[in-house]
Amino acid sequence: MNPDIACIPNGVTTVVDCGSSGVSNFRAVVRILRDFEIRWRLVLHVSAGGCALPYLPRRREYCT
Repeated sequence: MNPDIACIPNGVTTVVDCGSSGVSNFRAVVRILRDFEIRWRLVLHVSAGGCALPYLPRRREYCT
């Protein structure tokens, strides 16, 4: 979903993401978000991968 199309026409100019990224994937997320006009505020998750896992973790060591 393009955040510029979803947010700006509705008067939203800044979006806050709370923990989808961690220290391991933060730069990749910033590279993706750099292309949009909307402003972003990112909060890092305490786990290295953040909350953005491609699947639901079944092993206990992945749950933080």
